[in-house]
Amino acid sequence: MDRGPHKLARLGLLLLIWPGIGFALGTLTLLGPVRWITSVFRAQGVPEVGEKIAVLTLIALLVLVSFGVSHILMRRALAAARWWRGAVIPLATTGAAALTLWAWLTPGLINRGAEAEMLSGTRFTFGPYPTADDLRRLKDEGFTDVISLLHPAVAPFEPRLLEREIEAARAIGINVVHAPMLPWLSDNEESLERLRAIIAEGTGKYYVHCYLGRDRVGVVKRLVRQLSPDAGSLMAGDDGPAEHPLLRKASFERGAVLRLDDRVYLTPYPTDEEFLAYVFQEATGTVVSMLDPEDPSDLGWIEKEREALAAFAVPFVSAPVPTDPFEPERVLELVARVRSMGGNVIVHAFLDRSPSYQAFAQAYRSGRAPM
Repeated sequence: MDRGPHKLARLGLLLLIWPGIGFALGTLTLLGPVRWITSVFRAQGVPEVGEKIAVLTLIALLVLVSFGVSHILMRRALAAARWWRGAVIPLATTGAAALTLWAWLTPGLINRGAEAEMLSGTRFTFGPYPTADDLRRLKDEGFTDVISLLHPAVAPFEPRLLEREIEAARAIGINVVHAPMLPWLSDNEESLERLRAIIAEGTGKYYVHCYLGRDRVGVVKRLVRQLSPDAGSLMAGDDGPAEHPLLRKASFERGAVLRLDDRVYLTPYPTDEEFLAYVFQEATGTVVSMLDPEDPSDLGWIEKEREALAAFAVPFVSAPVPTDPFEPERVLELVARVRSMGGNVIVHAFLDRSPSYQAFAQAYRSGRAPM
């Protein structure tokens, strides 16, 4: 008769220990090796594919190490001579998870080393979540408002951080404008209208932030550039097309990302997350879709994209490239049209193996009608 612990009990204990270990080790990996590798690789100009391989390798090691450590701890807990000694291990791993959660609720720790984009003489400044000390400094520097993009759906971190921010700002005497934003995953229209009104009519000095000061603030930067009546005096540093976040991106979920020249990118149809991180950003000039509105399977994707891009003031061009019948000269005409567009341009099909994707890449690189 098997007198050992039941398999379900072993599995249950492992599932109690592993999440705590994984959450803690994952956070340490993100803030340590991952942050260091991405900083070094980008500074040295290492291609994005190299960065991706390194990060994925770290993630694989994290899964293996966290599982191995959790399995060892599970066995030790079950082998303990007294039940309370065995209980120490799951309690300790739960404590580690709680400590990690506390760290995420302390943005000054998570965002250490991150700097706001302080643009001298401008009305809009962008950056990460401000601590109470940051709010005091912003007040001293003449900022009238903090625009918070934190969203209540990002629980448990952002609702609590928003409460803290409002309390600290009230004590310091600086106004907080809450414009929660979570593109694609929520209705942002009310926040967008509030932001449009501030950009067009506001007279204060504004600090705009999300949690890390990356994707969501990039969306607001785009709104400022597109909608402000005098964007040149609102934001500095417009010496030419901004460096696009696609510059070091080698692939999307649906296929490869090709950089055809210094401002034209060919991609598959982005996922919701990829739209937020790479398309809604300030550096995107125009998005060109090669999907065919006459194809019922394409129409829904086109309308979804058109509506989303319009909300974030991203110019959208529908330039279908049908494959039945295929018209090579039409692709060449689209190449000429894209070359004439200003700023950074994203051209996309649905997949990187789509005939329109392959045809456009060939025509753009050769200057001839594709085969």
